[in-house]
Amino acid sequence: MTPSINFFILFFVYLINIFISNLSWAIKDADLRDLFADYGEISSAKVIMDRETGKSRGFGFVEM
Repeated sequence: MTPSINFFILFFVYLINIFISNLSWAIKDADLRDLFADYGEISSAKVIMDRETGKSRGFGFVEM
């Protein structure tokens, strides 16, 4: 009788959250995604907006 061997395959997903500053007030989430698309798969891209004015606060995050 041969011993039974169980194999477990673990998939680790490493997400990198990158802080981007000094952005133009006119930039949108889609623009930020397009800028970083050449460097790999983008999970999310978010430009932080001011609650009062609705304008960009000049920074955002890209998760790759």
